[in-house]
Amino acid sequence: MMTELQAIQRVAAEYHSRLKDAGLMPTLIVMQQAGANGDEMTMLDISRELEAFPIWRAMLAAIERKRISEECSEAFHRYQWHQANGSEESEDALGAFMRAFESAPEWLRDEFDEIARELDLIPDATGYLDDGTPMVSLEAIATKLGISDDKAQEAIEKFLAARVAEGLPIDGVMTDGRLIHGVQ
Repeated sequence: MMTELQAIQRVAAEYHSRLKDAGLMPTLIVMQQAGANGDEMTMLDISRELEAFPIWRAMLAAIERKRISEECSEAFHRYQWHQANGSEESEDALGAFMRAFESAPEWLRDEFDEIARELDLIPDATGYLDDGTPMVSLEAIATKLGISDDKAQEAIEKFLAARVAEGLPIDGVMTDGRLIHGVQ
């Protein structure tokens, strides 16, 4: 899995040639040297100068989208604590994991989704809402996880309780099957 630093480095590499084309490389080298020397005032002055360049602002915005929030980091550390102490099955651990996921940047959620798909943990949609939102039945979840429908129902109730305890929305859970259209 990619770290925040690796994600930021990837953004910087993607922008390198555009910064060079804009003639900003000598300025960035001076800024980098000032940083290596601990000269924060020079770095700040250069950063202010660079704000005039749209490419610089675009790169900073792209980097900011890669940052992991304090909320996400704290929730993930809370989950890791539960793992280290053998309580990863607790409602608080589940809530911590969900909080970390909900507050994670989009690139990290996409990476989690990709891993879950590679591990074949996500069942195919069994129906769709009027707006095209894919839905998965309780039975499909149970089958995918190799558990009974009752165990799946219990797991979903635990999942929802943990989300409510964390103050997270429970959108997307449908109890009225009449609103779901079958796959064509």
